[in-house]
Amino acid sequence: MKKVCVTNISKDPLWKMPKSYEELLQKRFANKFDFHFVESTSGLRENLCDCHGIIGMPFSQGAVRKNTNLENVHFWTAQVPLSWQKIADKSSLRLSSSSGVNSSSVAEHGLFLTMKALRGEVGNESLRRDGFLIAQSPKNKLLVS
Repeated sequence: MKKVCVTNISKDPLWKMPKSYEELLQKRFANKFDFHFVESTSGLRENLCDCHGIIGMPFSQGAVRKNTNLENVHFWTAQVPLSWQKIADKSSLRLSSSSGVNSSSVAEHGLFLTMKALRGEVGNESLRRDGFLIAQSPKNKLLVS
């Protein structure tokens, strides 16, 4: 059975993969893959040294330099990091990303923030005070000048 490592090393709850997702992966693909969940940068190389696939946020190529089993790497980001693209051109390693997965919601949120900024409802002070803005659907919003 092929070993797949899921790098879930973020300490920020916004970026941390929920345990329910881990359970879903293991349940859905139990007969195809042996999942290992890496939750710390400590021992990252040791965990990634013999896996066939990796899923997660970008990490240093040095962590997998000696891995001869590696076939696939999927990044949760919108693109494959440029440093990884150069390696893929010279090897049989397949790289993928989550590009386009949330493009509609990102576009809607951008439109929403633009309309709020035009109304003067969003500014530096509100961003600093709240930390970040909560997305709302602009589907029923009107631009009032």
